[in-house]
Amino acid sequence: MFPYIFTNVYKFPAMKPFSGTEWYNPYADTSGRWFKTNFHAHAQAWGGLTNGTLTPEQVDSVYKSLGYDFAGISDYHKITRSKNIKDDEFIPLYEHGLNVWKRHQHPIGAKEVVNFDYPLFQSLHHKQDIIERLRQTTKLLAINHPEFLEGYHPDDFQYLSNYTHIEILNHYRTSVHHWDAALSAGYPAFGYGNDDSHNQTRKDETGRYWTMVRAGSLLGNLIVDALRKGNSVAVKGNNAELDNELRYLRVENDSMKLRLMTPADSILLIGNYGEVLASFHKTDSLVFPLKKVKTYLRTEVYNPKTTFFLNPLIRTDGILPAYKPVKNAAFSFVVRIVGIAVYAFYLVFFFRVVRRMYRYMMNKTVVRII
Repeated sequence: MFPYIFTNVYKFPAMKPFSGTEWYNPYADTSGRWFKTNFHAHAQAWGGLTNGTLTPEQVDSVYKSLGYDFAGISDYHKITRSKNIKDDEFIPLYEHGLNVWKRHQHPIGAKEVVNFDYPLFQSLHHKQDIIERLRQTTKLLAINHPEFLEGYHPDDFQYLSNYTHIEILNHYRTSVHHWDAALSAGYPAFGYGNDDSHNQTRKDETGRYWTMVRAGSLLGNLIVDALRKGNSVAVKGNNAELDNELRYLRVENDSMKLRLMTPADSILLIGNYGEVLASFHKTDSLVFPLKKVKTYLRTEVYNPKTTFFLNPLIRTDGILPAYKPVKNAAFSFVVRIVGIAVYAFYLVFFFRVVRRMYRYMMNKTVVRII
């Protein structure tokens, strides 16, 4: 109960669906090249309590053997670095979450580790409070595998804000509908995919989900900046085999123009709440009029060996909307006072029970002696 004494209560921002005559295109910058990355993998840590099997260097070696350019190690509440990674290519990150319902977050570009958490139940206010505490210490913040154990409900994303990404692909769960819930509410979240591997020798959890990031080089700050802009593609596959590539996605004459390296089996264009607006088959290119799109348009590309999830085109008035909750200081103070009172009550009750048990045992001891 102790952490709940420090709960903050928030007034959630009134988000509204994307609108405007302009389009935010995360793929507008076509310079640089595509890098294969994984930001969520576990190594040996905390004496084996977190089920990490390999050393950081072994984790890095496995991913490099699969053709990855960058493999981030995100141990629980610990920033871990393989000795094989160059100084300027290292991105400090970790997985946050010390609770029973797997409500985990992913600080990317973390300055420090935040150990505070709510271990049992979590309301929307608790979830937002964790986001606020983490956001102060990191460049980017993702919500990890929200579908896993229903740690986050899709409806949560009509209210939560101040995070940057949702882990839509993870070998435990796929959380695309949570992403559509956020986008439909008008929150500009980007999606990405990771293995979340604990034993990198297992093919069922390694090389399954990854993120292609387009950047000028592997310098850590450039990779993080590309992620921030959404210039990335979440990929679902096997054994890290990549069988297609996004050449470009442009907005011209109020139409979206997409070009792939090779023809895909099918391409789906998706709008509000996951509605399929159009489908194309056996093609490597398409043109779609954006006047048919109300708020956002994202693309799913189905290839023989992989599926691509592209970040959305978003209607804007020039810039992406930014939302941040406001802390209700007065109500937070009241909740803390109530929490302290409840905590004090339980402590008093506990000590009274212990004292009665002690007296009872002492009385029985005296009787036996007599």
